[in-house]
Amino acid sequence: MTWLEIVNVRTAGKTEYNDALRLCCHIEHDLEADGLMGMSLYRNMIYETDLTVHLCWDLAMISPAKTSLGIQLSKLLIRFGLIDHQIWQTIQIDPDGVAL
Repeated sequence: MTWLEIVNVRTAGKTEYNDALRLCCHIEHDLEADGLMGMSLYRNMIYETDLTVHLCWDLAMISPAKTSLGIQLSKLLIRFGLIDHQIWQTIQIDPDGVAL
């Protein structure tokens, strides 16, 4: 099972967005952490200068919590705009629609 660590940044403008994107792309190539399954970048379709970074973690390797990698990423991205750092866990639902 997996869980997500999400770092959203609402950049101050197009220049900051491009700088944040370049930073994330550079970081993505050097990522190595126990339990990290991958990193994905997304752009908001309405607010074009919003960027979100999803770190996908293996629940068997590390329990859901803000990781040092996510915290470090947040600290790097804060110079480009407002940060929101969240943790999301997969929900398993039984046939009656009740979360397990």
